[in-house]
Formats: sequence, structure tokens, C-alpha cells
Amino acid sequence: MTFPDHDCSNGLSGNSVREIAARHFCIRERHVESKFSTLGGTGDERGDESGRSARQHAHELMLVLEPKCQMQTTTETQRRGYSIRIFLAEGTPSGLKFVEKSNWSGLGVVCPRPRFSAVKDRREFARAGVYVLLGPSASSDVPIAYIGEADPVRSRLEQHHSLKDFWTVAYFFTSKDTNLNKAHIEYLEHRLVALGKEAKRCKLENANAPGKPSLSEADEADVECFLDELLLCFPLLGVTIFEKPEAKQYSVQILWLKNKGIIAQGYESEDGFVVKRGSTAVRAVVESLPGHAIALRCELENSGMFKPKDESFYEPTQDYEFSSPSTAAAALIGANINGRDWWKTSDGTTLKQLQEKVGGMTG
Repeated sequence: MTFPDHDCSNGLSGNSVREIAARHFCIRERHVESKFSTLGGTGDERGDESGRSARQHAHELMLVLEPKCQMQTTTETQRRGYSIRIFLAEGTPSGLKFVEKSNWSGLGVVCPRPRFSAVKDRREFARAGVYVLLGPSASSDVPIAYIGEADPVRSRLEQHHSLKDFWTVAYFFTSKDTNLNKAHIEYLEHRLVALGKEAKRCKLENANAPGKPSLSEADEADVECFLDELLLCFPLLGVTIFEKPEAKQYSVQILWLKNKGIIAQGYESEDGFVVKRGSTAVRAVVESLPGHAIALRCELENSGMFKPKDESFYEPTQDYEFSSPSTAAAALIGANINGRDWWKTSDGTTLKQLQEKVGGMTG
């Protein structure tokens, strides 16, 4: 679309049109000099200063608008399918992988730590990119993560290979057409760190939160589009540290857990079990609670996910997805119990009974 790059009689300007469009589209822009018709003008015959020529010089703003990621703008039932291609560069699932998505200029790279020295000289490692180092925690189910950016990625990963012990896999994203510059990857790092902190599904090793770099409105919109596509790839690779439970556009079966004075609500999700904000959890735990469950509760407390309500109870500060109904139940009541038996509908039907009914195990 084109629009005059100045204030117009209708109250709009090129800047205001750009601002409105950026809410809904990824934008590329350019400025051009042109002439426009005034439907004949007044000519010079009037002999006064009010005359004007039929053709006027104008500064035009040209905006190329592309839809933002459909995951942001459509409901669950309206989403369209898309293709993600994973190439096993070394011919084995445990080796180097490349990730590409349909109609996207980005390229994802999955590098297991043991393969780094052998593959780091590949050209993909010489590009600018944003990366995530991920590894298991020795004490809980919550993984450890470090998020960074580099140009080129190789040099920074070499440092982390020598100095950071926790990580087992490096994930990084770059551009196939080398359009990502230093400011772009700094912006991606800033956003991913913020998303990781907000989701509270990992222990972030980043000591400081990176600042937001200065980008033009159009560049920021483009990088946000790149981020949208990047975030679609992560879950397919088993990386869920940026995921927050979505507001469902379809009905879910709400289940209740009532024990030890707590009242909690939740529902089954694609990746586990979501406990809803507004639930409660006990502060005291039994001595027999397994170490990994204790560590998980500590992580939830330290991250601010579990906020003290009073001397006896916590309350979740947001919806939170656990790996299973039993993990959710144990975190809430501080004891090791079978979540399938304790999560129930309002009429007392257990989750186990619901699952068996769906599976055709009962009449």
C-alpha cells in the first residue's frame, strides 16, 4: 500500500498508518518521490497565488504488508497447518539437525554437545544468531537454560563449550538469507529471556536481563514475526521453556483437587496438566516427598510461581503446566499421590475413570 508521508486532510499521516498496520502485519517500507493529480488544478489563468498546477510533487510512503504469525490471530479451530522439515545432517537422530519451516527464511540448528567440536566449522555456525543452551537439573524436573546471541554463533558456543558444564544441547536460530544483524539478534535475545522468565518453566542461568535494543518500528515488527515462527519450532524439538498455557478457545473438562485444606482447579493439556491460577497449595511437605518433587516446589517458590497466601498456603500467580497430573498434585499438596485418582470432576468422577471411559475400557 502507499500513503502520503505527511499529515493529510483526513487526519492520518504515513506514520499513523504505519503504526496501525504494525499491530496486524509484518512491515517492509520505502520512501519515494512522486507526483499526483489534483484533478486539473486551477492553472495560472486566475492570476493570483491561489492557483495550483494539475500535477503536484509528493513524498510517498510505501508499505509492504505481510500477515503476522497465524498462531496469534486465529482461534484453535481456525489454525492452518504448516510444514516443518528436520534434516539429520549426520544421518542419525542423535547428531546435528537442521530445522526449516514452510514460507520462512529462518534456519534452526540443533547441536548435541558431544558433536560440537566436529561440526562447528560448518557455515551455519559462522552466521549471526540467537541461541539456547539446555541441560537437565540434577535435583528437579525443571531444566537449566542459558539464552544468548552472537555474531558469529560459533565463537560464543566455543566459550560455553569450555566454561559451562550444565548444557547438553545447543539450539540456535539464524537466517538463511543472512538478513539478521546484531540489533536483530539482540532483540531476539531480549524477548526470549523475557519469555523464559515469564513462563517459569526453567532455571535461567542468565545473570542479567539483556536490554531492549533500539529498532525502527518496521524492523521491530519484522523481528517479532521471526520470533513467532521460531517459537513454533521449539516445541517440536522438545523445548517447552517458553510455553505458557494458552487461553483455550474450546471447552475443557475442569477437574478439582481438594485435600489438606486446598482447593485447586486444572485440566489435561497436550503436554501434561495445567493448574489454574486461583488454586491453592500447602506450604508444608511430608518427609516422604521425593527429592525431585521437593526441588520442583523450591523452583516454583524461587521463581515467584508459588506466592505465599498466608502461613499455611501458597497460591499460583499464573496458570502453570506440569508434566503430569501426579506431578501437579504432588506439588500442590506436598505429598506423593496418584493424580489420576485425586483430580475429579464436580460430580466426583476421577480423571482415571474419565480416561478409561474415553479408552473404551468401561461400558
